[in-house]
Amino acid sequence: MSLAVAPECRKRGIATELLDRMAQVAKLENRRAISLTCLPKLFSFYEKRGYQNEGKTTDDIPDPDNESSYNMVKKL
Repeated sequence: MSLAVAPECRKRGIATELLDRMAQVAKLENRRAISLTCLPKLFSFYEKRGYQNEGKTTDDIPDPDNESSYNMVKKL
């Protein structure tokens, strides 16, 4: 599953709202955490929303700049 907001719709809180609702659903399903994979340019966005960087993933996201992707986890 991927989360993306069209460039012309960014900076309106849409992604934050989607993440919050995903956390609500996960809690209802008795999940203990949410794990996602992202590139370094998104660390700040996810950290502000309670996710912690748990290091490089072995399942890299295809990236034209050959950057490694990282696991981000939010405990519920």
